[in-house]
Amino acid sequence: MSKRILSDQTRAAIWLIMGGVTDDAQVAWATGMTPEKDLTRIDWVCQLRSELSSVVSLKHDIYCDQHDSKITTAPCLSCNCTSLRNLPPKFSVVGPLWDTAKRQIQERRDGIRGILKKDK
Repeated sequence: MSKRILSDQTRAAIWLIMGGVTDDAQVAWATGMTPEKDLTRIDWVCQLRSELSSVVSLKHDIYCDQHDSKITTAPCLSCNCTSLRNLPPKFSVVGPLWDTAKRQIQERRDGIRGILKKDK
């Protein structure tokens, strides 16, 4: 198994934050970060929450399926400012640029598979 990008504690903290737990100390405690021994873990959760709630510009436009429109940031600012705010995000990556990238990815994967088969 390959090494995980995010630790179990980080993934759990993200799930708790996205699930509505608003107290950073509770998130730190529930995920086993022992905030009672190290208060900096609460600050870490606070920073994580801040980063998760910040808007990120996307390199390529994608579509928000909630209001069927092209967006350039995640999360969708239109949905965040309307009654759709409480719905889970739903995005689609579509269009000619993606089709080209998808084809290139598949060609690269096929090339790697061919190299691996030759090595056997």
